[in-house]
Amino acid sequence: MGITWYTWLEQGRPIKIAVETLNRIAGALHLDVSETEYLHMLARTQARPSAYQRTVVSESTRGLVEGYAAGHAFVIDPLWELLAWNESAGLLFGVKGSTRGLECNGLWLIFTRKHLHDVLPDWKSVAKRMVATLRVERSAYVGNGAFDDLIASLSAVSSEFLEIWAEIGVLAPAHWTLGAVRNRASGDNVDYETVNLPIPDSPGQRLIFHYPKIETQMAAV
Repeated sequence: MGITWYTWLEQGRPIKIAVETLNRIAGALHLDVSETEYLHMLARTQARPSAYQRTVVSESTRGLVEGYAAGHAFVIDPLWELLAWNESAGLLFGVKGSTRGLECNGLWLIFTRKHLHDVLPDWKSVAKRMVATLRVERSAYVGNGAFDDLIASLSAVSSEFLEIWAEIGVLAPAHWTLGAVRNRASGDNVDYETVNLPIPDSPGQRLIFHYPKIETQMAAV
């Protein structure tokens, strides 16, 4: 396998290769789970969606998210658009029901809102994970302008985004986590767990629940 083949693979061109061969390549390159999944996505020969379309959150999902009181809950799409959120997540990201456009995009917010640097103790790791999931999602929408527009907008305003994007990290969206959050009133860091679920009836949407770790809750008792 030569440089041309690997270039075509990265560009998402249709190529034919056995699953077993891809797995051997992944093993030889010491790829992790997300990187291996990304390799398989790049090598798929079936037709891929040519257009990204924003989808509507169902009333049942919206009710579940808005009624969640144990922590932060929100719904995102492949472009990191925040489609629905509870009060806690709204306060965390600084969004309201009337927020629209880039001001409602998780990636835009993480790189342009200073308060998120302050409330996320491990901000850079969170940002890296978000960018890594965007790279994976983008591979499913080859040539789609919405992803390129977002990347261009972020590149124009954030040197930190450019630095992280250049690292070419990948992370399967199902493995994304938020991590600890700093309580702005007390200054204490609260460790959270993340449950990240696809919504079967709404392809592309993911439901995120972010709740305090058990030991954190026990310590507060």
